[in-house]
Amino acid sequence: ANSTYGNHLVEITGVVGKGILYNDGYTILLDGFIYDVDCDFTNENEIINVSVLLPGDEVTIIGKVVGVSLVYIFLENCTLLTVH
Repeated sequence: ANSTYGNHLVEITGVVGKGILYNDGYTILLDGFIYDVDCDFTNENEIINVSVLLPGDEVTIIGKVVGVSLVYIFLENCTLLTVH
């Protein structure tokens, strides 16, 4: 996945597992079948929008793929497009 999508913008739809507030932003974890997707938001307006999401909400997000581990795909500079 990293060699195919690394440093590319992707649009992904998934179900929110949990949200995590950290010093410089907010992370949403989307539950996946094989990989979970770690979506990092650093824009203040985006943080406000995603901080109210609840586990189980279905969302569409766009972000840049910056890495893949055994269990996660990491996206940064994410933008929330829609809540379904």
